[in-house]
Parts: sequence; C-alpha cells; structure tokens
Amino acid sequence: MLRLALILSVLTIGSSFAQTCEAEIRGDTSEAALAAPATGLHAAELLKRAVDVLEPVLPQLYSLPVSFSVMPSEPYYTTARFLKERGLLPSAWEAESLSPEVWEEMLNAFRDWFELPAVTVGQTPTKGELLADLTEVAGLVAPRLRPVALVSPSAADQDRPAFWAVALSDSVYPRIVVFRPPNEGVGGGVPAALDSLATCAYAPQRFLAAGETTARNLFRENNRTDMYIVGSAPELLPGFEKIDKGLELDYLTFQHEATQDWTSYSVVFAGKGLGPVGVMRLLPRIRTNMSPQELINFVQAN
Repeated sequence: MLRLALILSVLTIGSSFAQTCEAEIRGDTSEAALAAPATGLHAAELLKRAVDVLEPVLPQLYSLPVSFSVMPSEPYYTTARFLKERGLLPSAWEAESLSPEVWEEMLNAFRDWFELPAVTVGQTPTKGELLADLTEVAGLVAPRLRPVALVSPSAADQDRPAFWAVALSDSVYPRIVVFRPPNEGVGGGVPAALDSLATCAYAPQRFLAAGETTARNLFRENNRTDMYIVGSAPELLPGFEKIDKGLELDYLTFQHEATQDWTSYSVVFAGKGLGPVGVMRLLPRIRTNMSPQELINFVQAN
C-alpha cells in the first residue's frame, strides 16, 4: 500500500517528491511505460541518474572486482560498471530481469549513503515504483544538502566566472566539483553565478568569492597540499590523477589540454591545509557570507 502511494505521488503534480528531481531521474521514460514491469537495466539506468543528481561527478568508491561478469561489449557496460564501482550493483543483478530482492539491495545501498533507514520491497517493481523509490530519496536528501559555491569572476568581465565550483563537504565522498566556465557572462555577478550553479537537488546559499587575480595569488601563496582529480564528466578519467605542482591553476581554469573534453570534474586536496590563523588572514581579501568559524571549519574540511 505504501509503495502504491509513492507511485501515485510521483504522478501527481502537487507531490513534494515530484518536485525534487523527478524529471531528471525519470529521463525519457514515457507515462505509459511507468506501469510496465521493470528490468535490471531499467533499475540501473534510473539509479545512475539519481546518483548523478544527488552526487554529481562521484568518484569510484571500490575497485572493480575480478568476478564482475558484464562484458565491455554489452551496451549497458558503462552504467553497470559505474554502479558496481560505487557499491550499488549486487552480484545477483541481471539486465533482463529484476527481482524484489535485487532492487531492495540496490535501493538500500543507495539510501545508506544518506543514513536513511532501509526499506522492504515486497513485489517485483514497475518502472514507476522504481522512480517513486528514488524520487523519495531525493526528496528526503535534498533539503539536507549544504554545498558551498566557490566563484572567481573574470578580470575582463565581472559577469563571467573565470572559475566556479561547488564544494560538497557532507557527501559520501567529500570533494569539490569544478565546472567549465561559461564563454559568456551569466549577468549579475556572484548572485547570478549561485543561481547558475543550482540544480534540482540543491541551490548553493553559502559562497566564497574573489576576483580572478586575487584568487590566483591566494592559491599560489597558500596552497601547501597535493591536488588530485578523482573523477570527470564525461567519465573519461581512468582512476585518480595527481596534478604536478605548478599546473593546478591550469586545470582549475580548464586551460590544460587534458581538460579539453571535460564539462566538470571532481577534485580533492590532500595534505596540511591552512590553520585558523591562516584562514583569518584570508578574510580581508575575499567575499563570503560565512561566519569566521564556518569558514575555518570549511577550509579545514576541504
């Protein structure tokens, strides 16, 4: 009965679930198709979209096991591998069919990322029920997401970001997602950049901003860490890549040739970062709506 209520809520315009990434997770699935029995492939495709919505450019969490049976020649290999490397594809998964037990395992592994209680799947789900299950997760998780926007307006055009990114500190894999700067201005400076960085799952409210020249100088003066790119979109990066010292800014601004086909990528910084005193010295040179303590906690976490 509960699962029926969930699917009906997804199809109702006024549903709170339907307002949280329903279209993004649903993709091109037609209204009529929602009532059809789901296959393992349907489950994998919808779950992959839900991951992309709530955890954009998520790096792999596990190595691909030797026992992974999906062949690279299969059309769904990329999706299956993506989920397997993130602990979301059970060994019993099959593309052609979907049992309640397999979907229950996939769904609860996803829910566990966000510390949501496990649920029971009592019958073979339809596509619509898959969508309802995943939209429920998005509806529960989205209000808890608190990304921090990092924006550096171009020296030549204050309405065009030279660098913009979103820091996801409370993620299953804390990281910074860097986006390719637009070729044209977004209009309205930092507030417009925040709006442009918003997704169906979150709208950044907190931010750090500095002009392009200031941001470059601050990075050179204060960076004592190693930079690792841990994922890219499209997913072209094989594994993790440590960036050579001195090349970080070329990557962060998409000037390095290795970034030419990326629309975004995830990065982490490893090593000893700024202490509280160092953070306080940044304050006169940046714009932020974060309190000093919030800023200290944020910088030390990233």
